[in-house]
Amino acid sequence: MLLSLTLSMLAIVVRPAPAAASATLSTPEIENPLMLAGESFTIDILVNNVVDLHSFDFVLNYETDILTATTIAVNPTDANGACYGFREITAADIDNTAGTAHVAANRGPSGEIIGDIFGIGDGVNKLFYLHYSRIGDRNGDGVVNKFDVTVYFDGVPQPATKIRDVLDTSGRVRFATALPAPPAGTILSADYLHPGLTTDANFPICSITFTIEARGYSPLDLQDVAVTDIYENPIEIEVTSGFFDNTFQGHINAPIYKDEALMPGSEFDLVFTAEKVRHPTWGIQFFLDYDTNVLAGPTYVAVAGLDLVTEEPVPIATVHFTVVAEGWTMLHIRDIAAVSIYGDALFFDSSDGLFASLNGADLSGRSAWPDTHQATYGTIDMLHARIATNATGTQLP
Repeated sequence: MLLSLTLSMLAIVVRPAPAAASATLSTPEIENPLMLAGESFTIDILVNNVVDLHSFDFVLNYETDILTATTIAVNPTDANGACYGFREITAADIDNTAGTAHVAANRGPSGEIIGDIFGIGDGVNKLFYLHYSRIGDRNGDGVVNKFDVTVYFDGVPQPATKIRDVLDTSGRVRFATALPAPPAGTILSADYLHPGLTTDANFPICSITFTIEARGYSPLDLQDVAVTDIYENPIEIEVTSGFFDNTFQGHINAPIYKDEALMPGSEFDLVFTAEKVRHPTWGIQFFLDYDTNVLAGPTYVAVAGLDLVTEEPVPIATVHFTVVAEGWTMLHIRDIAAVSIYGDALFFDSSDGLFASLNGADLSGRSAWPDTHQATYGTIDMLHARIATNATGTQLP
């Protein structure tokens, strides 16, 4: 009875084996309005969760109005830093007319070691030499990189065979067998296989350097991707394409306002708007310059507690002014600071506005106004304090 009760209280929990992580190939997402035309930057093409990667081949597409590619560099090292990475580059082609960068490389050839056989069994020696023909020659300088060699005695593979070293200057591979010395007349042969890349962390297989041509958005789009393992079998891989974006994350408009009825001493309000706000914005502040001989009012504007995302212009602040004298003045926005609901700094630009109270003032010829400009990003205490105290990424109250 006790045994039965005990067994009935037991529960067997079968946990499914975790799914194998998918191999991935990716380009980064770059969003930074402070990256300007004429500057250069480099991206890494990353592979992850891959086993025995031997070769890769892909085309990266980009917008040539925004970016031009300048150089391609294939990673010559492995995940542990040793110099036996992707040694054969079969494509590194840039086309800044089509907006493509084609990159292909592999870990080096595999096949038979060719050349004279120095190792013929005599029943005594365990140390033998085989010639090779520039196996894995990295730079055409006769330097040989790491590879795996299987040695055969009369066609039978010897798993206990140990590679002792590679003699680059003499063009020989030296190896020793842990087995008894091969009988006299035994023919020694070998084949070789370059090891594949295995990594469970993001590893840069190559990098591409770009020059920024203009402000805008460009995909970093991976196409025609093919990767293989050391046996030339295709590897199923998930491709994630990123982008480059140095456009501003929002825009503030100062109003253009003319009212001939306003006399010295008159009070009125002007509404400032925001548009093209792509990220949820909690607070915005800026300084406002104008001719104080014409207007009296605040020179600093701050709004907070927003949760603003909009493409079309929406009001964000109403500013009260008093007319000092008839005339006109520009309304110049500068030193904008903005912060998202998560405490991240955002970058806005602006358009200047205009106020006029002159009777019969003709402003039609002022076609240069409003003037869109890149703001300067001054340190403004309120928003930067919010950023500093909300580094955890939690939504601001």
